[in-house]
Amino acid sequence: MSARMRHRLLTVLPLALLAVFYAFLATRIGVGIESGGPDETARLLVPKAMLRGDLLPSGYNPDTVMNWEEYPYSGNYSYAFYPQLLGAYVTAAFMSLARLFGAAPAWQLVAARLSSVLWGVVGAYFVGRTVRECIDDDSERFAYGAAASLLVGFWPQYAFLSSYVNNDVVGTAGVAMLVCALVMGVRRGWAFRPCALLAAGIVVCALGYLNTYGFILAGIVVFLVSCVREHASDRRAAVRPIALTALACAVCTFPFFAVNIVRYGDVIGSRVFEEQHLAWVAQGNDALMRPYDQSFWSLVLLDPFVSTTLRSFVGTFGYMYVVAPDIVRCFYWATLLLGTGAFLGSVRLRRACASRRWRLLVVALLGAAAITVALHVWRTLNADYQAQGRYVIALLMPWCVLATLGLRRVFARHWVVLGAFVVAYVAICVATFAYVMWHGAWPGVFVGSEEFLAMVIP
Repeated sequence: MSARMRHRLLTVLPLALLAVFYAFLATRIGVGIESGGPDETARLLVPKAMLRGDLLPSGYNPDTVMNWEEYPYSGNYSYAFYPQLLGAYVTAAFMSLARLFGAAPAWQLVAARLSSVLWGVVGAYFVGRTVRECIDDDSERFAYGAAASLLVGFWPQYAFLSSYVNNDVVGTAGVAMLVCALVMGVRRGWAFRPCALLAAGIVVCALGYLNTYGFILAGIVVFLVSCVREHASDRRAAVRPIALTALACAVCTFPFFAVNIVRYGDVIGSRVFEEQHLAWVAQGNDALMRPYDQSFWSLVLLDPFVSTTLRSFVGTFGYMYVVAPDIVRCFYWATLLLGTGAFLGSVRLRRACASRRWRLLVVALLGAAAITVALHVWRTLNADYQAQGRYVIALLMPWCVLATLGLRRVFARHWVVLGAFVVAYVAICVATFAYVMWHGAWPGVFVGSEEFLAMVIP
């Protein structure tokens, strides 16, 4: 087999394996509290409205609001209040295609979930692409690029998010694109490809998920500073890539935020979302969003918030009902921490710290991670107590890049050992879901979902 063919296989096969696994999970994840995907019902109402002809649905449209008396988890929610509608458009496209082929409602739901399958594969691809960008040796870069895609793709919580309708996985894909663009730009210079990828990553994050906005800020800072430094001898040369990238981002994102300002007077939608829930409570209904009522230090030191979030970061499924076994969570944390520790002790890190451009990238990404965590904590303290790892799952994307580069130091060119480790890593994830399906008695989409499908399928 030629080297070129081997490199293509190492790029495509991990992604194909992930797509098949996620698509299978999309049929096995149920629609109930124990077996379903958190917030999936409310998320599906937005593409449902789109398929009924409301291409830019309002949060005031009854079709997008969770307010059925017979459905106990409503609360007047509507995700159409948010401008992050990219995931809904892709979901609507998949559902429309399924309807075109005459698919039954259950299969239309599976088709809707295939949008998350797509975003999950995209995120895994760009994590692997980033690792390949960091390694010069062709005999290693594709092997460890494939390992990186599998490392993030078979992380249990990431696999779960890639198999039902949610916006978290859209944001993670955007972060992976953005990080890859930054590495390409800092390493090679800001030519057309890294600029285009950076713009795409910013757009996907901006229209994907609010909790990834820290990475947008980090990306903008790194891009502006490194681009100006690259053209230090001719500052005017930096205007063109900066202006074109900014224009692409503005054209794709500003209309959605402008609509939010006109409709609700709320650029990101969080305030009006909360107001609608308070109106629901004022009608005599139970509050379904409750902020943590004590101090920050109590939340961090006395409450199980941190431990529950860390547990969920690896694998908590359904509406926090089924948890991956302790030994599984320890294995995944050990893998991530082993790679991180090996990277922190590497010559590559010391060389990076000696370079201003790489120092800027590292500090910016650490800042983005801190903002992501801060947003999660702020929402818990001020809006709704949610100790769920999916709110910070975007951290997994750059973290897996770093961990893979560290594992490269551990395994080096011992391909048999690396292959055995990757196979074990994948097998443990598959076995975890087999255990969860058995232990949680997941019925899948095709059993007992008639009432659910009547709500979310137009």
